[in-house]
Amino acid sequence: MNTVRSLSVALALALALAAATGVARADNVTPPTLNDVLQLKGPSADQVADLRAKMLTTAGRTVGFRAGLANHGLEYKRMLDGRAAVLDTMYQFQTLLGPGGVLPPVIVEARDSESINDDQMRTATRIYKIIRPEKLVSVPPTWRDYLYTGLILNGDIALPEGDARPKNKAEMAVWQAAVREGWAQGQKEATAIFEANLNRLTRDFNGMLRYSILLKQHIITPTQVAESHRAVTGDTIEIKLDDRLRRITEKAKLQTDPSKWHLKEAQGAPAEGQAVKP
Repeated sequence: MNTVRSLSVALALALALAAATGVARADNVTPPTLNDVLQLKGPSADQVADLRAKMLTTAGRTVGFRAGLANHGLEYKRMLDGRAAVLDTMYQFQTLLGPGGVLPPVIVEARDSESINDDQMRTATRIYKIIRPEKLVSVPPTWRDYLYTGLILNGDIALPEGDARPKNKAEMAVWQAAVREGWAQGQKEATAIFEANLNRLTRDFNGMLRYSILLKQHIITPTQVAESHRAVTGDTIEIKLDDRLRRITEKAKLQTDPSKWHLKEAQGAPAEGQAVKP
């Protein structure tokens, strides 16, 4: 009896001790071996945490995009600078200025237009449309104002510092993959910007040239400009001497009465898409 009682007391003490120390072990869990404990290692230095990977990917794409955009932009600039004399000859906006410093409206032309729906069909041999009105300018634009717009023409690209840079081979691999992706996107964007600028330059120059031709044919009315001059204007706080005011009083309008047209063949304005590109 004493032996049984002693075993019961010992078992109760063991269970109480296990409960007090929070020790619980499932029957199917194998404990670590001595070698497992001796060879315990931390995470590999060449692993990349998810948060670091996201940070490096975002930064790499951003820096790569800006650098790719800037590098391709500088390539376009060098190409354009090498053709500056040719472009200066091709796009002489100063010859298109009207009286009083008016930059002509931009007029686009479409040929052999056709519109069809279930109930009707409409065709037209030519369509003229004013897509940008005239405006007063003190200095006419140049091809540079068009072709350099939107391109990054300097190499001042901010690079990450300190902990934002890759720290090991694994992080470097993540960084390089992101940079290559961003670089390709930046170069693609630079090409898209340049092509859009070139198309706009060609459209605007041809459209202003087309205005002068339509004006000779009386298919469009001329822009009216008024100018006033006063020796002195102002008040007791500020005065202006030799004050000249120039303003557009009537914008150019397409003439819808064909009886007023002078349809003579005029050369000089190519149809849309026919301009020679540099």
